[in-house]
Amino acid sequence: MKKFVCETCGSSNLLKQDGLYMCEYCRTKYTVEEVKKLFVEVAINHDEEVKELYTAASRELETRNWEAAHETFKHILSLCPNDWEAIFYSEITKTLRDGRESFPHNVVPLCKAINEALHIIQKETDDNDQDDNIATITKLVIDLSDIYFIDTKKTEKLLTFDSADTIQYRNLIYTSCMDLCYYYGDILHGYFGDRYKNTIVQAWKQGVTIQNNSNIKKCQFGTASEYEAKIQKYEPNWSFEENGKKEVKKNDN
Repeated sequence: MKKFVCETCGSSNLLKQDGLYMCEYCRTKYTVEEVKKLFVEVAINHDEEVKELYTAASRELETRNWEAAHETFKHILSLCPNDWEAIFYSEITKTLRDGRESFPHNVVPLCKAINEALHIIQKETDDNDQDDNIATITKLVIDLSDIYFIDTKKTEKLLTFDSADTIQYRNLIYTSCMDLCYYYGDILHGYFGDRYKNTIVQAWKQGVTIQNNSNIKKCQFGTASEYEAKIQKYEPNWSFEENGKKEVKKNDN
C-alpha cells in the first residue's frame, strides 16, 4: 500500500487548492509531479486483527463449527500467506466441514497443505515449537483417518447387500484414509529424517492397519507389505498379524 508523506513534517493528509496540493498540517505546497514522488510504500500491520481472528478460530474449533473455522482460517491466510497454522487448518476444517462423503476429493489438497505447513515449520520455527507443531498436526491426521475409516467400516457392517457403486465409494474412502497416513509419514521423514521416527512409524502403522482391514491391495503410495517393511526397520518385531488387528479391534469399540 502506498501513501503520501510530506517531506517537511511527515503528515499524510493532503488538500487540493488552486491546482496545487497542500499538506493539511504544515501547509507546504506541491505540484502534481512532486506529490507523485512523495508516495511511499507502507507496510500494514495486521497483528491485532490476526490475534482476534485466532481467538475466534480457537472458539470455533472447540465448538466444532467447521464452516466458521474454515472461513476464519481463510481470512488469516489472506493476511498471513506463510502462516503454517492457517494453511493447515483452512484445509482440515474444510475436510471436516464437507464430511466423509467428500473425503476422497479433499485428501489431495489436504496433503498439499500438510506439505506446505511442514516446509514452513522446518524452515521458520525452533526445535521446541517444531515438536509442538508436529504433535498438533499428527493428532489431527491420525484422528481424521481413524474416524472416517471406522465410520465407513460400521456402515459396511450395516449393509445387507453391496452394489458396485457402494463398494467403489467405500473403497475410495479406505484408500483416501491410508493415502493420508502413508503420505504424512513419508513427507515427515522427508523433512526431518529420523527425528520424529516414532510419529512416522505411527502414521505408517495406521495406514497398514487400515489397508489390511479393508482388503485394499494397493493404494497410491504402495502396498501394506511395503510399509510393514518400512516399519520393521525401526521396530523389527512389529507385524500386522501380531499388532494391527488388535489396534483395529481397540479402535472399533
